[in-house]
Amino acid sequence: AGFESPAEYAAVLAATRSAAQAVDPGVQVMISLAGLELGSSSYALTYFDLLLAAGAAMDAVSYHVYPDTYDFSTLESLLTAMQARAAGRPIWITETCVPSATAPGFTDPASQAAQARWLAKSWAFHVAAGVSRLFWNGISDMSSVLPPSFFTYGGLVTFAPPPQKKASWYTYQLLAAKLSGATSAAVESTGRYRFTVANGTRYVLWGAGTADLSLVFGATTVLVTHIVEDPSLPPATESAPANAVPLGDSPIIVESW
Repeated sequence: AGFESPAEYAAVLAATRSAAQAVDPGVQVMISLAGLELGSSSYALTYFDLLLAAGAAMDAVSYHVYPDTYDFSTLESLLTAMQARAAGRPIWITETCVPSATAPGFTDPASQAAQARWLAKSWAFHVAAGVSRLFWNGISDMSSVLPPSFFTYGGLVTFAPPPQKKASWYTYQLLAAKLSGATSAAVESTGRYRFTVANGTRYVLWGAGTADLSLVFGATTVLVTHIVEDPSLPPATESAPANAVPLGDSPIIVESW
C-alpha cells in the first residue's frame, strides 16, 4: 500500500496493531522498509527516522537488501543503522538477492561463483549479527521473454529449460547442512563468524592471510569445507593447520577434524 506521508503510515500501523492485539495480545506487527535499493539506503533510513518521529508503533522491523555491487561493507553499515533504530526489536530481511549474470542496475561483473560467495557472506554475517530471518528473493531466475531487470538472474536455479541448480543453490544447501539449528552465533570480526551447533563450534571465514583457531578447537588440525562455486562439483574439503587456516575471498566453513 502507498501512503501520503510517514505520519499516515504511522497512524495505520497504530490502528492495525491495536485492532490485532485486541483479538490476540501475542500478535506482532512488523514494519517493512525498502532498505538497500541498488546501492542506496538513504531513503529507507530517512523514512525510518520519520516513522519513529511520528510515533510509529511496531514490534519488529523488516527491510530489503538489493546491492548494486558484490561489495560487502554496505551490508554491515546498513544493519548497524537499522539495529540502532530498531532498538532491540527483531529484524527480518524479507527480500534479498544478487544476480549471477549481467543485469540492469548491477555494476560488478557477475557470475555464478560471485553470487555464491556473496550469498554465503550475507547469510553468515546477518545470522551471526542477530537478524532473525533472512529470505532469498526467488528460487528461480525470471523468464528471458520478460524485460531484463535486476531480478532476471537473481534466482538459485536457472530458468531456461531444463532448469539447472546454480552454485548458489548448492552453497545455500551447504550452509543449511552445516549451520542450521545453531544455538548461538557471533560476529568476531569482519569475515570471522562463530556458530555453536549441536556437535560443536563452526566458523565461517574469509579474508586475507590466515586464521589461528588452535585455541578454539584445541587441536593441531581442522576440517575446511569450501562453498560451491562450480555447480558441477561437490563442496571441496581438506584438512588445514589449526593455527594457520588459509583464507581468501571465497568463504570457508571450519570445524573440528
